[in-house]
Amino acid sequence: MQYLRRKEVLVPLLLTVVIAFVFTNGGIRALYYNERGVACLRSGELERAKRLLTAAVDADPAYPIAYYNLGLVYRLNGDYKAAINLFRQALDNHPDFYMARLDLARTLVKIGKFAEAKAELRKLAAIPAFKGDINAILAQIRKE
Repeated sequence: MQYLRRKEVLVPLLLTVVIAFVFTNGGIRALYYNERGVACLRSGELERAKRLLTAAVDADPAYPIAYYNLGLVYRLNGDYKAAINLFRQALDNHPDFYMARLDLARTLVKIGKFAEAKAELRKLAAIPAFKGDINAILAQIRKE
């Protein structure tokens, strides 16, 4: 045990572990692809964003933010059903991901699934920060 406490052994060992973690961990790759995908999304490069965010989902299928951002890309492209599936996948991985639930409700309204949208909004009703968004979506449902 004394041998492992020596600096000349411990530092290279830790460095090896960190490098192995960074290059083999899907979560790190997912984070990298997600960040690049979001940058493309913001600049309007939707096809490139879609490729990068798909790579993020493939790198770590449990990473809800990648599903959410990919859902935004699909919604912007008008593929509402795919967007809904991606928002739901994000929620399956993290049920308290409130932005995914809010955008799921918005997208459900786009395809006329008002009852489902209201059900999602009810799950958000207890969160004061979403009150304005919830009221705006409910007003849109009333117009339809």
